[in-house]
Order: sequence, then structure tokens, then C-alpha cells
Amino acid sequence: MTGVIDVVVDTEANFAGIVARDPFVLDASLEKLAPRWSAEKDGAEDLQDFMNSVHLQQTESFEHELVEEGSGNTSSEEEIRTISAEFRTSMAAHAAMEPRAAVADVGPDKAEIWCGTQDPYFVRARIAALLGRRRADIVIHPQRMGGAFGGRVACGAAEQATRLSAMVGRPVRVQWDREAEFRNSYMQPPFAHRVSAEVNAAGTLTRWMQDFVSAPITTGPVSALGDGMSQFIAAGIDWFSADTGTARGAEHPYSAAIQRIRYSDIRTDLPFGPWRGLGAGPNTFVTESVMDELAEAVDMDPVAFRLHNLASGHDRLAHVLKRVAKLSGWAGRASQEASTGAQGVACGIYKGMTYVAAVAQIEALHAQREIRVRKVWCVQDCGCVVNPDQVRAMIMGNIVWGCGMALKEELTLDGTSVRQDNFDTYEIMRNDACPDVEIELVPSEEPPAGAGEAALVSIAPAITNAVHAATGNRIRRLPIRSEDVFI
Repeated sequence: MTGVIDVVVDTEANFAGIVARDPFVLDASLEKLAPRWSAEKDGAEDLQDFMNSVHLQQTESFEHELVEEGSGNTSSEEEIRTISAEFRTSMAAHAAMEPRAAVADVGPDKAEIWCGTQDPYFVRARIAALLGRRRADIVIHPQRMGGAFGGRVACGAAEQATRLSAMVGRPVRVQWDREAEFRNSYMQPPFAHRVSAEVNAAGTLTRWMQDFVSAPITTGPVSALGDGMSQFIAAGIDWFSADTGTARGAEHPYSAAIQRIRYSDIRTDLPFGPWRGLGAGPNTFVTESVMDELAEAVDMDPVAFRLHNLASGHDRLAHVLKRVAKLSGWAGRASQEASTGAQGVACGIYKGMTYVAAVAQIEALHAQREIRVRKVWCVQDCGCVVNPDQVRAMIMGNIVWGCGMALKEELTLDGTSVRQDNFDTYEIMRNDACPDVEIELVPSEEPPAGAGEAALVSIAPAITNAVHAATGNRIRRLPIRSEDVFI
């Protein structure tokens, strides 16, 4: 075809590409090439299999133990209330404004790559391995990028451009379109949790048993592109270590005489990797949902119940929880029953250094079968704040992102492909649906800590706890489905 320079097919690398002088001939030439792709497994069924936490609990085959404290049963003399529940969160996309792109110029002695990446050193190592060259011979030029949020550690477009440039001997640009971005970049993995917790009549947490299943997140991008060497490296990593990104936020700040928290991080053929907050969002959603339910079981105010059960050494978390209650004019549970609008509260510690609490005000629109988040109050203690405006902007981004996590964002599979490949099917928060926001930063002389992901952990559970206060229905899976609320 006129304008086509070369066609590159490498079945061992599971790769096919066309190099053309004019990008406008690419669509027509791809139709002429008519590649056919096959998948040996049904991804949807396999995913449900590995996410079956009940099965794993029955077989006692959890890979990692985070917490094991105390043993035996709680005192038979105490009046005990028990909560047992299962929770699920879905796969999610980064949905960045700018689909990824890269330019590669592979010469005989040096290769230069221009791409948007959060980790140019990781990309350099991948390119060096792909070309079989020294890292010193690879130059990465990081570019400004339209959103990352964990999604631009690996850069598939850079590796594709490198392969093509090496084969045709000239600079090549690869520009993903929106559909390619959704279908080919790595995702937040789904989580499945099972929790059984006990509290006595005095409102003291006595027992916490939790098992959960997900996929490797921190090391997910190692195998994200599926070549043989990457799969071999990933298998070695999984043999020697647990994925801390998957477990992030699972060790909660509450005290219980008997505790056990276990998990499995099971690698699959699906490309998973870091998504804002990694496991902290799903894991804290579960913790704060259970704490809210336990508070109700003993007829205690949710804020007071959390403060009563905080482990020692968490004064900073207690402070932000008290501050957000005051800032929001926390109404308490009793005044919210049978109301169409209500408040919910949640809190958390991000990476052991940033303390955050939030209250969400929601409205349940029964006629439209819709939940609207009207306002979010957030108090954050991230140590000494150098640039308050920047930190407030990051918190606001986390609040909007957390609303999307709770209400809208979900990827589902059709075989081994994602069904949602653009913003008409993968919904993010729009301006008219975003809540009013009020933020308070705690003055502190503690060292500065991270602020870019911390607030996310408290938003979804604050919303779902508010949904329960408004409707009486507990939310066990995200995003919230109308059939779980308007029964």
C-alpha cells in the first residue's frame, strides 16, 4: 500500500505492527493485515475462580499472613455481637486524559526514547532487555503527561515503538487511541474480602478475622506485556516475596484481643498494576464498612466507636477524626434514620504516615434510583505542609476519584477483552455530579509525608456508610449498584 514502509510480525513476542509514513493510512492498512488473535482461556471465568475467597478460606491456602495476634475464643461471659460479611471491589482503569504515546530512535550504538513515564529507570531496563543492550546505551527522555496515577510506570507504547524502530532502522512514533489505552494498559485488580468480627456490649472490638484475595500490584507491570522473560521474572518475584501494594491498608488501626489478617496475591494473565492508592482504597473500604456495622450492632455513634477502639499510638488519627466531625457538624446516627439524606464517616492511615478522615453527605434519589454525593468534608494530617494549595488540590482530586470509585468506575470482561473502551461505557465523575468540598489541613511540625493518594482511602467508605444511614442497606461491593440500594 502507498505510504506503508514495512510490516513487522513477531509471533514469539506476540507482536504485529505496521510502519507507515502517514498515520492516516494506518487504519486502512491494519484492516488489510487482518490479524487474528486467540486466547486459550476464558478470562472472565478464570478471574471469578481466583477471586473466590470463600474457596481459599475453606482450603486454608492463603499465601501471606499480615497479622496473627491472640488465640482462642472471646469470653463466654460477655455479650458478643458478631458481624460476618463478604466484600468485592471491581477492576478499574486509570482513565487518564492523555492516551500514551512514544517516539523511539534505535540506532546501531544508542537508542533514544521519548515517552510519558513515572519511572524512566524501569522503562530503560525494559528497553535494554528488549534490545539485548546495556542500560548505559539507552536514553529515556521523560515527557510531561496528562495524568498518571500509577498507570505510567511501564509504557507499552515505548516498547512497541522500540521494536518497530529496531526492525525498520528509523525513528518510529506509536500513539495509542482511547480504545487502545483502555484495552492494553494495566488495570487495578479486583479484590474479594471475607471478614468476621466481634464486639462486646461495651463496644470493645474483641475479635477480627479477615481473608482477602487479589493480584500483585507493585510488581504487576513486570508481567504486564506478557512476554516470556517478563513472566519468568514475575514468577521469581512471586516465589520470594509478598506484594506489599496488594496488602496496603489492610492492617487497620483498631485494637482487638484476637486478630488474624491473611491474603493471597495471585498472578493471572490479565495485566494488573498500580492504581491510585494501590490496595489501600479497597482494603480500607472493607475495614471502615465493618467498623460502621459493628458500631450499629452495639448502638454506638460511629465516630465514638472508632475513637473507643483505636489502638494506642494513633493520636493523630483520633485528632483528624474529631476535627472532621466538628467541621461537618456530624449529626450522629440517631438523627439520620429513615432520612433520604444522610452523613457517613470513615478514616484511615496511608502508608503509616498520613492520617485522614472524611464525612460524606449523600442524598438518595429514589425516583431516579440514584445516589448523589452532595458534600465531602476532609481533614488530613500529612505532617509539615510546604505548599498548602498543592496539597488541597491533591486532596480534591482524591475526593473526586473516590466518588468515582464508589459510584461509577468498573471494568468488566468479555472473554479476555475489556468491554469498556471509552468514556461512553467507562464513566468517570462529571462536573455536575461532583460534590462541594471542604478541606482542613492539620498544622504540624512532623516531617512532610505523602499527600497524593492518602485521602482516597476514606471517601468510598464514607459514601457507603452514608448510603446505609439514608436507606438502611449495607453496600458490600463497589461501585454501588442501584439494586443494592433501592430494593
